[in-house]
Amino acid sequence: MNGLITKWFLGDKENNIPPYRLLHANNNFIEHVKNGKRDISKMGKVMEKVKHFGITVDAWPSNGRWDGNKVATLYSKVWPLHGAKSAAKSRREQIEQLENIGG
Repeated sequence: MNGLITKWFLGDKENNIPPYRLLHANNNFIEHVKNGKRDISKMGKVMEKVKHFGITVDAWPSNGRWDGNKVATLYSKVWPLHGAKSAAKSRREQIEQLENIGG
């Protein structure tokens, strides 16, 4: 989960990957990636839940500017809400569980 949150807001400069939040299903950047459109859509849904929890625990910056410290704070406050049990589940099960929280 931490990797997703970090890449969503900051990307991966070392590997020339832009922040995932800037990608959309119709971007040429993900066109060549197998299941890229589906995956970016699922990540967006998960991040909607993360945003909901982040706002709830006051870990979402009001100015929308992200850095490593803000991402780490968001993760440390949101992950416990996701539940300790999920740590033993597969990544796919974790994402499905987050997608189903709150509706």
